[in-house]
Amino acid sequence: MARLPQPGADAGNWGTILNDYLSQAHTTDGALKSGIISTALIQDGAVTEAKLDTATQVKLNSAGPGVTSVNSLTGTVTLTTDTISDTGSTNKYATAAQLTKIDGVQTGATANATDANLRDRTTHTGAQAISTVTGLQAALDAKAAITHSHAIADVTNLQTSLNAKADSSTVTTGLAGKADTTTQIATSGSLTGGGDLSATRTLSLSGDSATPGNSRYYGTNDSGTKGFFALPTPSGQTLVLNVKEYGAVGDKTTDDTAAFTAALAAAKSSTLTGATAAVWVPGGNYTVGPLVLGNRVTIRGAGPGTSRLFLRAGSTAPLIGIETHARACGVFDLTLDGNRGAVSSTNALGLFFDNSAAQDSDTGNGLAEYVDSRHFAHNLIIQNCAGTGFKQLGRGTTIGSNIQSWYNAGHGFDVDVDSSYTNCDSGAAGLDGFIIRSGSNRFSNCKAWYSGQVSTTGSETDGTGHGFHLMNGLYSANTFASCGAQDNARAGFYLKNTGRQTLTGIESDSNNTANLNHAGVELIDSYGNRVSGYSWERNANTVKQLAGLRILGGYGHAVDVTCDGLQYMPQGYFTTDSYPFGCDVKIGAKDGLVTNSYVASWTPDVYSGHYQLMALTGNVTVNAPARAHFGQTVTLGFSQDATGGRTVTFASEYHTSWTPVTTANKLNSITFLYNGSIWIQTAAAVGM
Repeated sequence: MARLPQPGADAGNWGTILNDYLSQAHTTDGALKSGIISTALIQDGAVTEAKLDTATQVKLNSAGPGVTSVNSLTGTVTLTTDTISDTGSTNKYATAAQLTKIDGVQTGATANATDANLRDRTTHTGAQAISTVTGLQAALDAKAAITHSHAIADVTNLQTSLNAKADSSTVTTGLAGKADTTTQIATSGSLTGGGDLSATRTLSLSGDSATPGNSRYYGTNDSGTKGFFALPTPSGQTLVLNVKEYGAVGDKTTDDTAAFTAALAAAKSSTLTGATAAVWVPGGNYTVGPLVLGNRVTIRGAGPGTSRLFLRAGSTAPLIGIETHARACGVFDLTLDGNRGAVSSTNALGLFFDNSAAQDSDTGNGLAEYVDSRHFAHNLIIQNCAGTGFKQLGRGTTIGSNIQSWYNAGHGFDVDVDSSYTNCDSGAAGLDGFIIRSGSNRFSNCKAWYSGQVSTTGSETDGTGHGFHLMNGLYSANTFASCGAQDNARAGFYLKNTGRQTLTGIESDSNNTANLNHAGVELIDSYGNRVSGYSWERNANTVKQLAGLRILGGYGHAVDVTCDGLQYMPQGYFTTDSYPFGCDVKIGAKDGLVTNSYVASWTPDVYSGHYQLMALTGNVTVNAPARAHFGQTVTLGFSQDATGGRTVTFASEYHTSWTPVTTANKLNSITFLYNGSIWIQTAAAVGM
């Protein structure tokens, strides 16, 4: 086989191999051999007319014999069915009628068949009479009647078709009047409401007057009665009962008393030591009352701003009270509103822990601590009551904290004995802010303001508008720490016929707003009380506190009160009728030392400091103090200047036996005690 020589090989044979290869397509003179290039090797369009020889070009460009006529027609000919011959059987044209017939043939149609031939349904249209099918009618007539049922799901699309049919109201209309009204709906046992179908029948369970809820069940009780009953309390376990499960609505319009009463009854125990429950009051405004807590029952809300109880119109009893002998009751996180506009009875208190009945003895059960009531009240707003907001009566150990009692027509707080109150606030009480009737109570961080909004003319036992009114007997001790009284109609702190009271860190601010001649702190006919704090007056008030302090009657008090705003109090530190007999009174800066500039006529201010000094540069006349109280003491010191010979003359109110040394630079002192009318010399030192 001819090939090209290979570089690097075929040494000595290159000429022979190359000549052999070229000779395949060339002659010895180098021309291509004839026929060596076939038409397959010529690229389309590669040979142009110019490449052809002259004879071929002439032949191609010469007109050859063509079509000269069509069916004897010459020139421009338009072919129609009229100009096409219809002769022959192979090529024929179609008439208009034939074309219409062809158009009516459906796709997939087959050649015509006689009626005797049953065609495939996919290629056969129209209905076929049973009679055209030989023996079909006879075969059908011979079949036996067969009854058979299928589930709807067994029949494809049957359920869908049924759903698409007419709605039930259409069917009901069509069937109206067709029912058999004599048919009876029978009931028995607890089911009631049956009868015939001539009317609508409502079936119900007997004894269902109790509102069902999560804590109710329908069944048979121990006596065999069927109905709705509260779930039994598990042994040894307390429950929380929701008032809404007993039918409470909480829209303020609905009377929810029955629901609350039912819940409180269910929370009780029939025995002293049995399990009790807490009653839960969800957020809402509930019109109720009066409500009564049983032994060891607690009622609790979601917070004073969320769970609010309103006393029913016309009520004549407290919004919340307790059963006789009830102990360890609790009221928490609620607003108690006395509905003062619709309730007028002064017995309509907000919260009343009445322990006045003699307590049962529980020593036989080992529960002697229950002899005291031990109630609890916490996080409450008590407002708008026709009577007192909060009251505790009888043997106590009631604990109250974070209670705001305001705008109640009676007292803010009416307290008897043996209880403790922390962070309690009385505002705009009709009578006293706090009235304390007996002893052994403890008050911390409590405040009374704007008391006396209804009456300032009642008896002592009724209360007359004081901030804190102690009228509890001679020796029933109470303690008050960090308590304040502001803008009350009468005194801020009023101790009447009391003893052993301790008031520490108190503040009396601008009281006597009813202009009834009261001091900030008053001890009347009382004995052995200890008072320390602050009593002052603001210039902004139109009516001023008469004085910082009044002590009238009684004896043995230890009083340390600082006063401010003296220029606004008409009688200054003490009321002019004060008589602190046998009292240790420190008012103002009693033990202070004051140096006074020389004046020829001097009136010492004994409340500015016990020790009063003056350097004499001339003679001096000492006048009686403008303000002083029984038992007041003062020491006056006079120093001679370098000249000496300066004289001291006392007014007639001073009783002295004193001969001072007037030598230059000498110091003389004299001490006086005030007995209510004169100043009596009690000590002297001269020539120092």
